[in-house]
Amino acid sequence: MARKTRMQIPPPNTRLLLTGNQACALSAASFGCNLGVGYPGTPSSEILAALVQIEGAHKTQWETNEKVATEKAIGASMAGARTIVTMKHVGVNVAADPILSFASTFNGGFVLVVGDDPGSHSSQNEQDTRMFMGLFANLPVFSPADSQEVYDFLKLAFEVSEELKTPAVLRMTTNICHGESIMITAEPCEHVPLGYKNDFANNVVLPANFKKLRHRILTKRLPALTEFSEKTPINREDPGEVGDYGIITDGVTFTHVKEVVGDRIPVLKLGLVFPLPMKRIAQFIENHPKTVICEELEPYHELQVMAQGLPILGGKSFFPREGELNAGIVARGLSQAGFPVELYPEPEGEIPGVPRPPALCPGCPHRATFYVLNKMKANVFGDIGCYTLGGLEPLNALHACICMGASIGMAAGVDAVDHPEKPVVAVIGDSTFLHSGITGLLGARWNGAGITVIILDNSITAMTGGQQHPGLAHTLEGVDTGGVDLEALVRALGIEHVQSVDAYSISEIKEAITRAVEHPEISVIIPRQPCVLMPIKRHYKVFTVDLGKCIGCHTCLKVGCPSISLADETTDKGRRKSHIDPHTCIGCTVCAQVCPVNAIVEVEE
Repeated sequence: MARKTRMQIPPPNTRLLLTGNQACALSAASFGCNLGVGYPGTPSSEILAALVQIEGAHKTQWETNEKVATEKAIGASMAGARTIVTMKHVGVNVAADPILSFASTFNGGFVLVVGDDPGSHSSQNEQDTRMFMGLFANLPVFSPADSQEVYDFLKLAFEVSEELKTPAVLRMTTNICHGESIMITAEPCEHVPLGYKNDFANNVVLPANFKKLRHRILTKRLPALTEFSEKTPINREDPGEVGDYGIITDGVTFTHVKEVVGDRIPVLKLGLVFPLPMKRIAQFIENHPKTVICEELEPYHELQVMAQGLPILGGKSFFPREGELNAGIVARGLSQAGFPVELYPEPEGEIPGVPRPPALCPGCPHRATFYVLNKMKANVFGDIGCYTLGGLEPLNALHACICMGASIGMAAGVDAVDHPEKPVVAVIGDSTFLHSGITGLLGARWNGAGITVIILDNSITAMTGGQQHPGLAHTLEGVDTGGVDLEALVRALGIEHVQSVDAYSISEIKEAITRAVEHPEISVIIPRQPCVLMPIKRHYKVFTVDLGKCIGCHTCLKVGCPSISLADETTDKGRRKSHIDPHTCIGCTVCAQVCPVNAIVEVEE
């Protein structure tokens, strides 16, 4: 796969309209990043996808999971390189082990770029990285409010990381990652890695070394970071006309606050949120005795300010602890606190939108598997990916989903303590299997679990936008390194009963699952068909409904394909017949296979 022509780094003072993710990539390329590595996860996925398209000496790589990506970035940092490692907030959980240990060492040039997801738009939770990486890990956390600050703060994070020999964190949110704003470029610079040198006392985190490192953190690093936080201009006060009132905020919430209050009310805008500039905060509160703290998600600032005994009107008593904030919510909260602000009018005569629940794409290769599992009444333990949608109507064929890689372990856990009459099946995607499913499968085999594991192989990381993974021949940079053979890998774990089937063939899938559940030991099935959208939308022959044959049984609707709907024409008994949208049908044949009267046929050319 040849790499496309890459864009040049623009000269200084160039005005650009970029998303936060694009601004982060441009900043990394512009300010000497030597390695960009990570694992895709919305809302952060586009950072490395953008970085690989920018000219420069940097390497850009996807890794098997966030932990491995972090470990690679740690190695690069130890070699004196500037490196970013990207992931979403729940990916930080996977990477926490190396991050928390590396946080004890004194190495620089390392920036963890995290995309938090307030409102849980595409995540299983909405945890707050400020709490985890700030208060828990004692790392400097930068919180940008727009694309310009993403661009500027990453450069500053590199500098702080190198000067104070500490990993740093750039914490973005969905609104920042995907929202566009104007930014102006600065003079680019290069960074030459200093090279790796052995440093046993610093880089080997044994108890004896850690005790000394911990003491240095508390007596040197944290005081230096605190002093920087008190002086840095990214923590700033925007003055206002109504002096008694004050607002403390950070990140995208600052833009909502300014939209509501403009220049009327003073605002303390925090760009470095760990450690907090408590002296500046105390002075701000003293000057503005009616101060509130407005922040998304957790009461991160509020708890620390209250712990210092500083008097504020409140924070989460006025602003919700869940979901994204917006100008309307901010205005209501400020009004409840007694601030002189105008409320946003409630929409009159609002027409509710038509419910459109998410669904597997037309032609999705996972559909037939879930259709069969539904018919077999299996107990299905799912995982994180497009296939999580197999739990929704009308497929209803996924009954538990917790986190990436958990499906196999959960199924094995049920098998260990219960032996239900229905088959126990774990469903996991190819990318997720390589991310964190291998160890679960190995453990299940080792402990004698009698479960069926289905690895849905669509040859891509589809849910987050079609990123590469180790099962593919080529890397993010377009280098052909050869992909992992999933069947060979599974057999290497000691599993003998392995079947590869056509993901579009209902009969093959049904036969394979039947054989698997009858097998006394662990079995693995690998349904294979490429994602219908990646790298380009695939088209086979389009199908249509022969209305003369259709009996209105609606069996085809049970496969949950968005291309199938009800036609205006009815049967003699008044049941509406089915219709297939020729513009979205890609000809996967699944609906034709389930039709009991063969009323779904290919469109004649």
